Formats: sequence, structure tokens, C-alpha cells
Amino acid sequence: MHIRKLCLVTVVLFLVRVYPLFGIELIGYIDTPGEARDVACTGDYAYVASAYSHLVILSISDPANPTEIGSINPGASTKGVTVLGDYLYTSNWIGGLSVMSISDPANPQFMGTYDTGDDAQSAVIRGNYAYVADGSDGMVVVSIEDPANPSLVSNYAYDGDTREVALSGEYAYLAQGSYGLRVVSIADPADLTEVGSFETSRGEAIAVSGDYALMPSRENGFYILSLADPTTPEELGHVMLSNNAVDVAVSGTNAFVAARENGLYIISFADPTNPVVVDSFNTDGTTIGVYLYNDMVFLSDYTNGVVILDASDYTNTPEQEPPVLTGWELSPAYPNPFNATTRLSYTIPTATEIMFDVYNTNGRLISRNVQGVQTAGRHELVWHATGLASGTYLLRVNAGGFTQTRRVVLMK
Repeated sequence: MHIRKLCLVTVVLFLVRVYPLFGIELIGYIDTPGEARDVACTGDYAYVASAYSHLVILSISDPANPTEIGSINPGASTKGVTVLGDYLYTSNWIGGLSVMSISDPANPQFMGTYDTGDDAQSAVIRGNYAYVADGSDGMVVVSIEDPANPSLVSNYAYDGDTREVALSGEYAYLAQGSYGLRVVSIADPADLTEVGSFETSRGEAIAVSGDYALMPSRENGFYILSLADPTTPEELGHVMLSNNAVDVAVSGTNAFVAARENGLYIISFADPTNPVVVDSFNTDGTTIGVYLYNDMVFLSDYTNGVVILDASDYTNTPEQEPPVLTGWELSPAYPNPFNATTRLSYTIPTATEIMFDVYNTNGRLISRNVQGVQTAGRHELVWHATGLASGTYLLRVNAGGFTQTRRVVLMK
């Protein structure tokens, strides 16, 4: 372990020299039993999914000295862990989804399990449902309304290997190992329907941020996709990394990409058409998971266990939910298609700063219009497409951090 620590410190010093204003710093690490695959945190505790071992419980009250305080056996080798409220959910190799109470965070209590049928990789929780990436069985939706008795709601299966699921609005975005991205409507969780897709080999993970999907590909690097129309995801930008990108977490316009033997990459997608690697950190091991918590990055590493980094130069309080403006409404553009001029109506519940952006379908910003602070109520924007060629454009309205986009067609 002394050798590993020296390697890690050497890398940090190198990064500080190269990036004098920004950088990643090592906080601490702990070599956990088995092979660390995933981590989730709440309060002063971290829960580590460890292949071929138990779920490991860490105290992180002092992140520089994380301490193992216990473990629990979910009944199978654990691949993924999710924490929400007073419950912890593990995705288990062969064993499916397990639910535990963490009302006492230091002493999780087993509640119930549901065998999803194949190889549960990860899970996303929304309301009374768990959306489980279940390998060759696709996505399995499990009711967790009664945590002691999880039950099947539906599943969406297809040829391939589902690695991860991300949710946004009425859609689930599935990273699929042998295909790329599939988009499934979850408007009715009991009736799942595929509505779109994007093909690239070895889709390993998926994160959604606003109108963008961020997808590491084991063979093709890292993709930025437009989800302005979820039924037709379109590539905006791409970074070719070593063939090892396997997980992603997002803060603001920075993507944190786990890249196995290459450690961690931080990629800025402030310009989604031109994503750029702005920093990196090599654990001198095999990094397969990345998790953001309180301006810290937790890396799950086969070789080194859990590595904790200070990445506050690149994070924006990721533990907080994105702002939701209750009562906000953006109506469809009218007329659409249009010739020269179209209108957007929107309603805001409180006085809010409004920004109006226009993009083409390649993600290039055509114009930006700051409307200033507007009073609560209904307002109208008029867009004059002067000097632009016929085609499809994306009109994006940002109200105090809450964003919606409408697609319009200009016909001259």
C-alpha cells in the first residue's frame, strides 16, 4: 500500500505543475476486500459494492482516513449500489436487486430481494420503482413500494447487454454493451416501449444532463449526444480515449470518466460539439466506477479499493438535485414549420432571469439572447430567423437554471 500511495501522490504533484490554477488532489484511500466496483454515500458513510465479497461500510467523517466499520452480505456478489433516503439498493450478480434499511446508517438491515433473472449491473430509483440494468434481460422495472417484498412490474428485453440506465422525464436511456444507446418510454412503467436509439459499439454507461446524453464506450471513447428530440439522439461531439472508458458522472459541464488502467479523465463539454479533456488522474490500478459527493470524487478501483479525490475545482455541489421551477411551462413554437418568424410562449411562477438560445442540429450556438429578469406570469418570445438557411433549429429557454427546448423547422 505504501507503493500505491507514493504513485498517487506523484501523479497529483504532476497535475499541479501542469494545471497551476486547477487540479485534482488526493484526499485518502482504503484498500477494501474483494474488487471495488461501485460506491454510494450518505452523511458520513460510504457503501462499497465489492465483487466476490460483502457490501463494505466505510466511515468517511474524515475523508483523509476512511475506515471500514462493517459489512453485510446481500446474498450474492455485488456490482452496483444506490442510496436514496433511508434505503440502500444493491444490484447483484445473479442475485438481482436487494433492498436494505439504512435508518441506522452504520448497521444496514436486510429488507427484501427480487431476482431479476440475469446479471443485475446497476439500478436507478424513482418513486416506487427501481429501474434495473439487468444484462441480457435488458431493463427490469421492480416495484419497491413494499421494500420487504419487491415485485416485478415489467421488463424490456432485447439482444444485448444492458450496463446502466439513466432517467430523464418520461424516458429511460439504456447503455447497451453490444449496441450503444436505446431510448425507452417509461410514461407507463408497466408498458415499456422503445422509441429511439443511437448505435455505437460497447456502450458501458450513461448519464443525462439537460438535453445531453454522456456515454462512455469501451471501444470508441466518449460521446456527447443531443436529446433535444429523445426519439432521435444525435451525436454532437466525441473524444477518442484509450479503449477503457467504462463509467461516467456529471457536474455542471464537466464529465468525470472512469477509464480502467488509465484512471480518471475529466472532460469539459461546455461546448458540446468540442469536448476537451481538461484533467486526469491515474490511480495506478484499474478504475471502473466514479461517484461524486460533496465536491469529492470517489473512485472504485479493482486494485486500490476506494480512492477519494478533491475535485472541487471541477464540481458544482453534485449531491443537490438540479433546480426545478414548479409552475414553469414552455408551449410549443407557433407557427411550426415557419417562414422567417415564430413565437414561443412560456409561464414562470416567480420573477426569474430568462435566457434564450438558438442552436443548429449539430449543437452549434447560433445566437444567445439575455432577456433579463422577468416578472411572474405569461410571456412571449419572437424569433426572427433573419439570414439563416432553411432547416431544423433548436430553441432553448433557460429560466433560472431550468431549461426546456423546442425543435422548429425553418422553410423559405
